[in-house]
Amino acid sequence: MIRHTRLFPQRPRSAGHSLADALEFAGGPGVHGAKLILLRAGVAALLNASHPGIDYPMSAAEVTSAVEAALASDNRDTMLDLAEELDAMNDGACVIGAGEPGLPDLIVSQIVFGTPTSTALPRTMTVKNVGTVAVDVNGVTIQGHYSADATLNLGVDAAAGGRVLSTTSLMLAPGATMNVTSNGILPGPEFAYVLVTVDYGQSVVEADETNNTTALALPSF
Repeated sequence: MIRHTRLFPQRPRSAGHSLADALEFAGGPGVHGAKLILLRAGVAALLNASHPGIDYPMSAAEVTSAVEAALASDNRDTMLDLAEELDAMNDGACVIGAGEPGLPDLIVSQIVFGTPTSTALPRTMTVKNVGTVAVDVNGVTIQGHYSADATLNLGVDAAAGGRVLSTTSLMLAPGATMNVTSNGILPGPEFAYVLVTVDYGQSVVEADETNNTTALALPSF
């Protein structure tokens, strides 16, 4: 999971939050509330500025410097003014060379196995949005299959368990990741790979509908 522990050192107490968490900060009264509002706008600005396909008025370094300076001021008005400016730029961000709005693109960037039991093989999967716009992953399914090879072949490969990424509205920003866990059944000896597909059922319109499945060799038991 992407962390912003060292991104904005003057942030309020939020060291355990990810960039995706910061995008959900609601703000509130006083200086602390203003810091949350600025962090939300600042993280969105940083993601936009860091993306090679987005034409953004500020560089990632400029966003970081401006946000850190405003946070260090401990002045609510200063922080809210910058947050408003960043929000305006975020709303106006556009994809380079695109004549229409961009699209999200979900992939499984990593699969890590846990300790197997007599009946199950736990795994942690990292889902990443490599697209150019945020995506609501509420109801989006991640599904595993066991296979003799690294190619998904429905009807031949065996279901290995799945789950829904989120049961509430959860926006995954461009470049952001989220970890999900699943206790798949223990595979038989005829299988050599686990195949994990995000957006199984294609409920999300994506920039690339062919990169949703990732394969990983099964461990020895």
